[in-house]
Amino acid sequence: MSGGAPPVLTVPIELNFLVLNGACWDSGIDFFSHDRIENRKAMTICGACPVESECLQYAMAMHEKYGIWGGKTPPMRNKYRTKTNNEARVAAK
Repeated sequence: MSGGAPPVLTVPIELNFLVLNGACWDSGIDFFSHDRIENRKAMTICGACPVESECLQYAMAMHEKYGIWGGKTPPMRNKYRTKTNNEARVAAK
């Protein structure tokens, strides 16, 4: 990059809310690990988190492809998204 100011990174306010209020913040657990044991630890922490629901909603809205969000792995979120979409289609008929 040549000259000028560095790009400004913008973070949605919702993410700031999650970071500041989430149980994951200072847990020491890697929420983006590929290790099943680490993922189980992350999901356990999510289960006691005051913003678990908001975190899952954020991940779904932002189409997060990696990490544990709202106590769900990416495949779990994809399955949930598919189920929700199918239920919406049935309800619309």
